[in-house]
Amino acid sequence: MTSSSFERGIQAVPRGLSAGLTSYLNSLDSVVRRLAGLARGSDSSQAVRRSEAASLGGSAQTAVTTAKIVDGAITASKLADSAVTADKIADASIIGGKLRIGAITDRELAAQCVGKEELKPRSVSADKLAADVLPVSLEGAAAHGETVDLGSWLERPNVAVTGFALNVQPGGILRTGIENLRLDGDSWLFDAVACCDMGEDENGAQRVVQGQMAWNATGRRADNE
Repeated sequence: MTSSSFERGIQAVPRGLSAGLTSYLNSLDSVVRRLAGLARGSDSSQAVRRSEAASLGGSAQTAVTTAKIVDGAITASKLADSAVTADKIADASIIGGKLRIGAITDRELAAQCVGKEELKPRSVSADKLAADVLPVSLEGAAAHGETVDLGSWLERPNVAVTGFALNVQPGGILRTGIENLRLDGDSWLFDAVACCDMGEDENGAQRVVQGQMAWNATGRRADNE
């Protein structure tokens, strides 16, 4: 019995038998080897020497190296669920055509990763913006000396005079404007000024002709009031 016979798991034909019997047993051995895929040079050979298995890093039944796998041989059906993890995917190997529409949501995006360069022209419409992102504009009218309550704003609003209604007297000094813009609690207030100073009368009293003024306030309202 030779060492090669032990390695392949089949005993050699014993010596000392008659020539006819030896020939018969050798023929039978050849047939069995071919049927079992153990014949040398056979395309279906499953025989792997122990020394070869050791060099593959595993047993004859489990050792498979990259060189043994034909291109395209492993399909999706051969992969177990969750078998391909992030560390198995090469950088920049997944292109846009491989992504399902809607697969990437805001959860998958890092903070501030989308800049204006990544946005198509006119791709962001007003309904996509948060309520307090765009500035709003308010307008109104107030009498001289009236305190106007502008409500709550995220920051100090810009308030300007846009017109006035006042009987300006000859020699008088016209005064219109926004005075004492201030935050009172949660509301911004200002005092309206729309008058014409006429100086003192014969009794020394200050003469003032009062009127109305129009105003406009712009900024970001709190809670989109």
